[in-house]
Amino acid sequence: RYAPPSIDEVIMYQKTRDRIRDWIRARAKCQGFGMLLILAGRPGIGKSAAVEAVCADAGLEIARWRGVVSGESQLNQLRSYLEEAQYPRLGKRRGIVLLEELPTDEQFKPELRNILLQAATMARRP
Repeated sequence: RYAPPSIDEVIMYQKTRDRIRDWIRARAKCQGFGMLLILAGRPGIGKSAAVEAVCADAGLEIARWRGVVSGESQLNQLRSYLEEAQYPRLGKRRGIVLLEELPTDEQFKPELRNILLQAATMARRP
């Protein structure tokens, strides 16, 4: 997979690139930040590439989760990852969590929102 070496080489609107870069850099200066950046859009438009390029430039580690199943079982896998796996340990290092392929079905949006808010709360703890 092609990975641009800098966010300036990610093909997307300049304003969008700047907003992603500024958001990640601002949060990288905070200890235990818990804010959520949600990037939505069609596959292949550079969302993950932009995050990866900014993190590489800023020296931030990426803990990645990619949904591979759909529906409720995907939400359970996401919840487990955020509560029990790498996510809490990442707080000891400089980095972000990149969640990809989240469920988009309307019926799962309330539960997904709850999971993400809980993760943001966990990230704020020292």
